[in-house]
Amino acid sequence: MAISRRFVALSLAFGAIACAADPTLLNLAMPDAKVAFGVNVEKIVASPIGQQLRAQIRQAPAELQQIFQSTGFDPSRDLKELLIVSTGQGQNAPTLIMARGNFDIDKLTAFAASSGRPAVLYEGVPILTHPSKSSGAMALLDSSMVIGGDLDQVQAAIHRRASSTSIGTEFAARAAKLSEQYDVWGFSTVSLAGMVPTAAPNPQLQQAAEMLKAIRQVSGGMRFSPDMELALDLATRTQKDAENIRDTLSFVSAFVTANQKNPSGLKPDALKVIVSARTVHIALHITEAELKKAYEMQMARNAAMPGGMSGIMTSSQPLAQQKARPADGGIVIQSSEKDMGTVTLPPNKNN
Repeated sequence: MAISRRFVALSLAFGAIACAADPTLLNLAMPDAKVAFGVNVEKIVASPIGQQLRAQIRQAPAELQQIFQSTGFDPSRDLKELLIVSTGQGQNAPTLIMARGNFDIDKLTAFAASSGRPAVLYEGVPILTHPSKSSGAMALLDSSMVIGGDLDQVQAAIHRRASSTSIGTEFAARAAKLSEQYDVWGFSTVSLAGMVPTAAPNPQLQQAAEMLKAIRQVSGGMRFSPDMELALDLATRTQKDAENIRDTLSFVSAFVTANQKNPSGLKPDALKVIVSARTVHIALHITEAELKKAYEMQMARNAAMPGGMSGIMTSSQPLAQQKARPADGGIVIQSSEKDMGTVTLPPNKNN
């Protein structure tokens, strides 16, 4: 899986005191790590928006609640910190996902065994593998730490733990500084070009991909205080690249703020984008009230979807239990009797 997708998927899934990234987790990273992304879940859950997210998790579908009960793991209660590191080399770059929290090893091991993949030991550490994937694995280091990723990367991290191999001091220092400043933070000391797919499915995504390819380094984060504040620095190839990114972001911001039909839109001064030589400095500020309103509107849109969130969560149920898909009767075009009248286009036989 592409590292950028992992970041997006994980950043959309976990979004009380300020503290630096756990050095024990950092020491498990591969020595050539160039990309890091961290989330102080404990602090976010304690924030006003985090309380709403926690309530949403408690209303999860019965199937998900059953998994929480079987594993003894509640992410809103037991997950404290998330750290993702990668070499950043290519779309399938070596990557590790690490978490600090409270984990019931016995229950997690039993749950894995019930799925047909019992844990196996590697240097004394139990490793769980995914029933339908040959490479994905999760290692239970102890009751406070788990790591996941491709099996070879997980095994290498376990070996580094035993041999006390640590990452570079510069990488660790940058991670420590950013994690002290922000609740969600990240940086990349290499170009993002290798993480971008070579061909995007539509022109909009292609434009975004080209913009990402211009970025050489990224650094910044987001904090809840209780307002949401984001600060991001993008180092680009040239000043022209930096100006193009600034213009694109400014256009998007102006379009959103001008949309009066969206009461949760950004205010004109919420987003600030400044270019200094080849670097783009981005700052975004959203008040607690605006953030809460945007969250409530998103939840309302989710609820309006067919089946709501539960419909999404249970979409893997047997075909016999799902509603039958209506037969394709073609497309009916109703026009004036003076024009075409009623025209029916036959259904697509290739579907």
